Amino acid sequence: MSLIREPYLFTPEQIKKIEDTKSARWLLDTEHINIPVSVFWQYEKHPDGSNFFALYRYNAGGVDALMIIDGAFILDQKIDGLLLESGAVMYSRYRHDYVESERVASDGGRSYTRVYGDPDLYRFVTIRVTEQGEILVE
Repeated sequence: MSLIREPYLFTPEQIKKIEDTKSARWLLDTEHINIPVSVFWQYEKHPDGSNFFALYRYNAGGVDALMIIDGAFILDQKIDGLLLESGAVMYSRYRHDYVESERVASDGGRSYTRVYGDPDLYRFVTIRVTEQGEILVE
């Protein structure tokens, strides 16, 4: 199974730069407290936190800022995914993220899971992240 995990907040070039700067590995985009975030796992644990960090964009008064938070919340997330006929797994990254592949579509992020398409074309799975930053599909 392969997880379809296209980034939302950053380009692949920006992700590579973040990975190189922070000695980290990008895991996936999801949401935390209804805010789209990019979650990374870094090899060295932060002294006051975990091996995870999450980045999100914050706009206040017309100023766009990049914010960082502890990404350990990802360990508690159970992300609804759809296993497609091809063996690929897709998921909606955040509440208003409409994704489609192989005649199946989904949206809702962590708030709800709405699926469009013939139920014979997919089955529900759960996506989780381990302490070691590995993505599991169950």
